[in-house]
Amino acid sequence: MKVKIEELRLRLIAYLRKLDIKEEDASFLADCYIDSEITGRESHGVWKLLWESQYFKEKLGEPKIEKEFKATIFLNGNKQIGDLAIRNAIFLSINKAREYGISLVSIYNIQRIGSLRPLVKLFSSANYIGLLMNSSEAVVSPAVGYKGITGTNPLAAFIPGERPLVIDYATSKKAMANTWLACKLRENLPEETFLDDKGSYTVLPESAKYVEVFGGRKGFALSVLIEILTSGLTIGRSSVSKKSKYDLGYLILCINPYGFLMFDNLMKSVQDLRNSFSESKVNDFVAEKVYLPGDHAEELSLQAKNKVFVSISSEVYEMLFK
Repeated sequence: MKVKIEELRLRLIAYLRKLDIKEEDASFLADCYIDSEITGRESHGVWKLLWESQYFKEKLGEPKIEKEFKATIFLNGNKQIGDLAIRNAIFLSINKAREYGISLVSIYNIQRIGSLRPLVKLFSSANYIGLLMNSSEAVVSPAVGYKGITGTNPLAAFIPGERPLVIDYATSKKAMANTWLACKLRENLPEETFLDDKGSYTVLPESAKYVEVFGGRKGFALSVLIEILTSGLTIGRSSVSKKSKYDLGYLILCINPYGFLMFDNLMKSVQDLRNSFSESKVNDFVAEKVYLPGDHAEELSLQAKNKVFVSISSEVYEMLFK
């Protein structure tokens, strides 16, 4: 069904306000999850917010600094709503980078987050470079074998510029959130992506237990690196030893580009890369446009600003009225 974007936003805010979420926070959450909805990431859109909202009552308070040393901060999230906790941590990292030129903030004990994309864009408030990554449960199978070893371990980056570069992707072929949404909508999963408990490919969401890593051995190496950083710099538990969502680790790196290089050089570097992509040739049989990573989602987001309606499952939309 098609729903007015502003109507969906107001409906989401009203839903969150009933859960005792403050107006400002409800507005922020609504914008984050609608961004996923309009950029083709329905698995991290309204449905995910509705699913995670059942745990909002578990929050204990605001994130608390457990350790601080120069340009680094270690946070206990106090079971705060994930996106709100990460927003807090990102602004802390910006303040540290303003003082030291660079900062590293890690946080654990928070609820799950949606897409990293709208969160990493918060670095635009200072025009700083920002990286955000996190671990998850052991559901990603390595290049050889099928049992889950690492998490989907997404990575996102914000690079400032005349047209900022925003990159966000999981280190698995698909996010496991796709299985939850497919179950709800009674749809099949993409082929040769998810595995059952015996290691066979499955398109049935109720049978999917693992998901394949992207990029073969090289992709798995990146997944392992994110696993080590996000687990080792938080509470020290790898994906296979995590017992709940509160054991997941999140890591934020912030770089102040004004501190050690000219900002104009950074902007020129990004623009040169964009120019090379615009001049890139595609094969005659490829219909798709060549995008710089992250630009397709940004294009969809900009297009949505000129649109009145967004498509959403009627079943998901009706859940907002319960």
